[in-house]
Amino acid sequence: MELRNRFNSDSAFHTALNSTAFCENSIFDAIDVEKSNKNWIHRKLLYEHFGIAKGKNYILYIDPLFDFNLAKSFPYNKNIYVNTRAVQVYASFYNKLTISSSIYENQAKFPDFIDDYYNYFGVIPGHERVKPFGSGAYDWANAYASISFKATKFLHFELGNEKNFIGNGYRSMILSDFSPQYFYFKTSAFWKRFFYTNIASRTLNPNYNNISGTRPNWSANDLYPHKMMNINYFGLNINPKIEIGVFEACMMGINSRLNPKLSAWLPAVNELIYSNSDSLNFLWGSNINVNAFKNLNIYAQFAAQINKSFASQ
Repeated sequence: MELRNRFNSDSAFHTALNSTAFCENSIFDAIDVEKSNKNWIHRKLLYEHFGIAKGKNYILYIDPLFDFNLAKSFPYNKNIYVNTRAVQVYASFYNKLTISSSIYENQAKFPDFIDDYYNYFGVIPGHERVKPFGSGAYDWANAYASISFKATKFLHFELGNEKNFIGNGYRSMILSDFSPQYFYFKTSAFWKRFFYTNIASRTLNPNYNNISGTRPNWSANDLYPHKMMNINYFGLNINPKIEIGVFEACMMGINSRLNPKLSAWLPAVNELIYSNSDSLNFLWGSNINVNAFKNLNIYAQFAAQINKSFASQ
């Protein structure tokens, strides 16, 4: 059965929103997975979680993760590789509380354009600072965690140190995951065809010292400068094939604190109130997704800063 047939026009499932919480991804639990009569190794590799513990009021999954890649970069005849090992744990209690945690250990040798990026900024794109490893390679680790609570059928809260993504497509102009993980608190409310989410976060900027030049003597052990970010997103499923959403994002100054006044839930309201503030930058726009055919989605995004810039994809 197709995923889109799992809900109708009164459903609050939105493809533009992604989360590690079971409560927001519960629709996927209903998707039928082909059963296999193969041996234990085949089942664990392709169909099942590696470790499973279930009880009346709890469920626990644990999985080892591996990503091994080997390639050659032309025309420089350079061998490149990625060697990642990880452990991932999910737990759910009383269908109310969800906990996820994972840790990744990585070694990699990248193409020259990534080396150039590292030599200029001191970081690898999408990750924190790394340390040299071997001959022209890098070594680093990533840790992620989140805890979510389903207060009611229509209201969820999530606290975590993860990456978030809002939008459709591989990259998003609303909120993409091409960044280091960051601390955040997310509130999600939904009813029938409507969905609202707010993300208040403390984002990191590992390469800030290199870009600004204000601290030329920085070291790999320096604390990351941070910026507070607040995002409001309101989504609507017009019907099972058409989904729209509007958003407002506010980015505050370096090493600032989250302003509790920026709490208006409706996108664009905060900018109307605080548009004259020099320490705040607002971005607003929309996301549209159309499930045109069985295997074809058409999406578009629009983003703008009032009287400054406009972008679309």
